[in-house]
Amino acid sequence: MSFSTITVRTNGEEIFASWFNDIRTAGISVESSITAIQTNYGMSSAGDLLTHDGSSATVLAAGTDAFVLTSNGSGVEWKAASGGGGGGLVFTAPEGKVPLEEEENSLDVWKFGDGLSQELWTAIKLPESYVAGNQVKLYGGFYSTTDSNTWLMSTLTYLVREGSDAINSTTNSHDSTNTEVTNTVASQFRKVEFDLTTDSGTINGVACSAGDIIRCKLYRGSGTTDTADIRFLPSTVEPKFT
Repeated sequence: MSFSTITVRTNGEEIFASWFNDIRTAGISVESSITAIQTNYGMSSAGDLLTHDGSSATVLAAGTDAFVLTSNGSGVEWKAASGGGGGGLVFTAPEGKVPLEEEENSLDVWKFGDGLSQELWTAIKLPESYVAGNQVKLYGGFYSTTDSNTWLMSTLTYLVREGSDAINSTTNSHDSTNTEVTNTVASQFRKVEFDLTTDSGTINGVACSAGDIIRCKLYRGSGTTDTADIRFLPSTVEPKFT
């Protein structure tokens, strides 16, 4: 037989009780205390949660169906469930447009030359857990051997809807909007974020859905000042579905 102490707050008053077979709470039952809390904070709907905003207790209503409770760094909120992310994408290149593939710094790299029509292609399947309306992004690692000047890598994506589009469909396309990178240190590792869809998860106004494929072309943009090869590290790629 064990003893423990609990604290129950009812209208600002603390009531201490001990467990010994039955709960004895100075004449106030746990059930009535819980009811008082619910009444005091207006907790009347299924899924209501009692949280704290840093200054006082507040009620957080249940989120949208399939949303998950997440931390935003200063509190909690409901957000769409993430499809997660993952690497392991396989890249191929059309004949005559293949970047130079080499080993550098004990890593596999693809070198995109200045002014050359080089490109890599991959296909990204939206996972079954993907929630429509979420933006799809691709992160990749790059570097240049120069310590100044600018360069730009970009993506062009095509939506292939499962059960609707041909695998080579170019009807719905999207150009990434990421900006150029400025070198500050030679061979400095840089992470580039590519938007594969709009903020609302569409391509050419068409919503992406779980099971769809996004065909993605990676290429070097023009109009920048770095003339060195831009090294792409394929082992660093990570698609994100939020």
